[in-house]
Amino acid sequence: MSHRCSTWFVKSGKFACPTPNCRSVFAWKRNLTSHLRYQCGREPRFKCPYCDYVCKVKADVRKHIRVKHRNNDVYVIDIFQSWQIIR
Repeated sequence: MSHRCSTWFVKSGKFACPTPNCRSVFAWKRNLTSHLRYQCGREPRFKCPYCDYVCKVKADVRKHIRVKHRNNDVYVIDIFQSWQIIR
């Protein structure tokens, strides 16, 4: 039996983040641009309204609410604009 390469799981993106110590690699330039603008080196921006969970990605907070706070409304607080509730 021949040996097969076990690198099938390695992401084959073309656009690596230029920030030191960041290992993110993206297949699409727009995803790198978004990563640099909203995530890389930034403080978490979105907060769960029901606990102290904070995250840089709004969709991750929505998922957290659906899993951890099942019977509550799903909405996210933008802590950079604390007056703004995002549904």
